[in-house]
Amino acid sequence: MKFNRLAEKFSNVNISIKAKLSVMITILFFLITTVMFNIMFSHARLRAFETTKDNAEDLARMTAFGIRAALDFRLEEEILSVFQLSAQNEEVIYLVVEDLSGEVIAAHNLDTAKLLQYSQMNANNPAVKGDSVIFIKSPVNFDNKQIGQLYLGYSLVATNLQLDEVRLGVLATSLIFIFLGFLGSLAIGRVIAIPINKLVTSFERVSEGDLKERAEVKSTDELGKLSESFNAMVESLEFAVSELGTSNTLIRESEQLYKELVAKLPDFVILHRDQKIFLVNDAIKDVMGYDNEEVLGKIFLILSHPNLIR
Repeated sequence: MKFNRLAEKFSNVNISIKAKLSVMITILFFLITTVMFNIMFSHARLRAFETTKDNAEDLARMTAFGIRAALDFRLEEEILSVFQLSAQNEEVIYLVVEDLSGEVIAAHNLDTAKLLQYSQMNANNPAVKGDSVIFIKSPVNFDNKQIGQLYLGYSLVATNLQLDEVRLGVLATSLIFIFLGFLGSLAIGRVIAIPINKLVTSFERVSEGDLKERAEVKSTDELGKLSESFNAMVESLEFAVSELGTSNTLIRESEQLYKELVAKLPDFVILHRDQKIFLVNDAIKDVMGYDNEEVLGKIFLILSHPNLIR
C-alpha cells in the first residue's frame, strides 16, 4: 500500500516522463549497486579476517613447536629467543607461554598482554577476533602430551587498513556504476520520451484543427499500438467532420431550393419560428402590400396590426 501511494505521488510530480524514468532507473541502479557493494565488502572482510586468523594460528603452532623442548626444561632464555624470531612479524603484539598450572614461564610484551586480558579472551575459544586484535591460544605438546599453553596476540591494524582500501575501491567502483547507470537512464528515457513527445505534438496539431496529421508507427509495442489507435481516431474524426460538412452543404442547398420554391408560389406563404417570421414569399406584396424586408424578423401576429409594421 505504501509503495502504491509513493508511486501515485511520484506519477503526479510535474516533471517530464523522461525525467521520471531517469530518476526511477537511477534509484533502482543505486539500490542494486548498494546491495552489491555490501555483499562484496562483507565477503572481502570475511576472507581477510579468515586469512589473518589462519596466519596467526600457523604462527602460534610454529612458535609452540619451537619452544616445546625449552618449555619442558623451563629454559626461559631459549623460549625468549624463539619469541624474538616470531616477533619479527610486525603483526605480533604479544607472546605468552604458561605451564599447565597457569604460571607464566616466558613472555614477550607481557604488560600489553595483561592489559588486553589475554587469558580471559581465550577462556572458551582458541581463536577470538576483537576490534583490532585476534587472540590465539595454542597448546604446547612434548612427547605426545600437553605441557603448556601459548597465547598470541595478532594485530588486525594492517588488515583493517587493507579493508579500508578495499572499501574505498569498491565504493569508487560503485559510484562509477551509479553514474553509468544514470547516463544509461537518460538514454533509455530519451528513447521512450521521443515517440511520446511526437505523439503529443500530433495531438496538439489535431486539437488545432489539422485532421491530416498522423502519428508515426515504428513499432508494435504499447506506444506503437497507441499511435495506431490515435491514427484510427483521427481518421474517424476526419470522416465525421467531412460527413458533417457534406450534410451542412446539402442542408443549405435544400434550404435555398425550398426558399426558391416558396418564392415562386402564387399563394401568400409566411413561415415563422418561435412566432418570428423568417420566410415570406413575394405574394405578400400583392395580398397585404408589404415588401419581404418589412416583415422578416417581426412577430407574425403583428400582421393583424398593419400600423405597427411601418
